[in-house]
Amino acid sequence: MKNSLFAFFASFALLSLMGCPAPGNKCDIHFEAVEPFSLGQGMTACMNDADAFSVRFDSVSGDSRCPVGVQCIWAGRADVVLTLSHGTTSKTVTLASGDLGQGGTGEADFERYHIKLENVEPAKKESGPVAQKDYKVVLSVSM
Repeated sequence: MKNSLFAFFASFALLSLMGCPAPGNKCDIHFEAVEPFSLGQGMTACMNDADAFSVRFDSVSGDSRCPVGVQCIWAGRADVVLTLSHGTTSKTVTLASGDLGQGGTGEADFERYHIKLENVEPAKKESGPVAQKDYKVVLSVSM
């Protein structure tokens, strides 16, 4: 009887834990394939599909864009670090927006998904750098 009771509670606890989402899979927003969506720094977006694809906007690793109202010789670019996840697989990628003439890319493929960086917001201002917490990216994902 004692073993049966223990087995019952152990099974119940295991089943309860299996129903909980993994701590790293928190979804701040949900999106549809092909539709552009905006994502704030540190946020995670999950695709509205049964395959559990998500993208997290980790940081802007570099922002050399020309500030608004300033005449620059080079337009510059912003490099964005994203973590892409599908099921138990994940990959960190860096996508760029702006002048890609010196390298970088604005698109990445991960498993069957194609991720495109549409824009980095806000525009850089002459008054100083943008704080990490203020960045937003516009992304689109297709299959």
